[in-house]
Amino acid sequence: MRFGKYILNVVIMSFAVAVVMASDDQEKGCQIRVVTDPPEAVVYCDGIMKDPAPIIISDLKAGDHLVTAVKQGYKEVRRSISLLEGQKTAVELKLEPIVGLVLVYSSPSGSDVQIDGADRGKTPLLIHNLPLGKYRLKVSSQGYAPKEVDLVIKDRTPMKMDINLFSDSAMLELSSQPQGADVTLNGIAKGKTPCVIDRIPAGNCQLEMVLDGYAPYKQVLSLQAGQREKMTAVLKVIPSELTVVTIPAKARVYVENQFRGESPVTLPNLTPGEYRIRAELIGCEPLARTVKLEKNQKLVEEFRLMRDCGILELTTEPAGVKVLVDGKDSGVTVAKANETDRVSEPLTIDFLSAGPHQVQLVKKGYFDASVEVTIEKEKTAVRHQQMKQRFIPDCEVRTITDEVFKGVLTDVDAQGNVKLEIRPGIFKSIPAKDVKMRLPLRAEKTATQGQ
Repeated sequence: MRFGKYILNVVIMSFAVAVVMASDDQEKGCQIRVVTDPPEAVVYCDGIMKDPAPIIISDLKAGDHLVTAVKQGYKEVRRSISLLEGQKTAVELKLEPIVGLVLVYSSPSGSDVQIDGADRGKTPLLIHNLPLGKYRLKVSSQGYAPKEVDLVIKDRTPMKMDINLFSDSAMLELSSQPQGADVTLNGIAKGKTPCVIDRIPAGNCQLEMVLDGYAPYKQVLSLQAGQREKMTAVLKVIPSELTVVTIPAKARVYVENQFRGESPVTLPNLTPGEYRIRAELIGCEPLARTVKLEKNQKLVEEFRLMRDCGILELTTEPAGVKVLVDGKDSGVTVAKANETDRVSEPLTIDFLSAGPHQVQLVKKGYFDASVEVTIEKEKTAVRHQQMKQRFIPDCEVRTITDEVFKGVLTDVDAQGNVKLEIRPGIFKSIPAKDVKMRLPLRAEKTATQGQ
């Protein structure tokens, strides 16, 4: 019994000594309390990974120790700590975040930059304080549709971003042939071609170009936001009009040696430019000149033709004579008003060239006559021609006494009295009371008797 108690006491004493010795060793070991900013950094001590901070590292021997803090997205921090026997110390390690380098360019330049809704400045912009991670980059400028893109910073490697903004309206780059046309858009003046019109709202718009002498150019355009349209309008010249008048009239008009009619003549739809005009009229000297037509011009050009001819005034006895000059029909002489047809009114034949002309006179019942007339330039030749009558009976008169008279009927008055030329120069008057019948002679009889 005593032996057993002895053994138990020995065991208890040994345990106590062990506890005391362990306590002494613990009191003699070193400790480091590690705190990091930000927290949760992984702590290494002398290369051995520990728990995330904050952490107490115990059982360290006196001497130098290397404490390292590591956290994703932050620069690694190292601190060397010298410990004395049994020393307890605390250390705070501040980790600096790893930031990226981003250079932002844009078109147009000077655009506003936002990152996750925060304003960062205007392009071109260098951003050097963004920690690693994913961001939303927004670039905007007045008159342009804003653009948003994802920005992912993985490391310190510099990044360059080019952002092209599209206008929130349309743009027109206009020119015309020829240049200098006045431009209106939706009725608002926009200058002269060539020109650039921007800030055009999307949708339909009415474009018009106007230049003096040219037809207006009109077009409805359908434009979209951001669209840049380049166009050239070919303007059409408004045709000109030329009227050619000649004095005297009825002259033949030639344009570039092409016959275009007798004056007065109007020539529409002519392209502006120079034209060679010639007027010709029998009896006048030809006249030609170059006429210049401007755009959209109505021009009247007068040609006064100089006469190189003369005039023939012809009277005949009797009237009613057909006149031919050089074989060309030139008219018929007319009896004077309220007179018999013995002598005619003057027949004026104009535009006869200077020199001799052969004039032929023809009338039924008369011998043809042919005379030569000499015409002088710008003078009037006066000629009277008496024609010799043929004796060709054309009428037969029977009296109540059964007498028959044949001859040329020269007159029947209002009372019915008949006058016949029964032989050349011999006339017979037959009272109306004696006329039983008056008959025309047949052509063959007349011709036979005329012989």
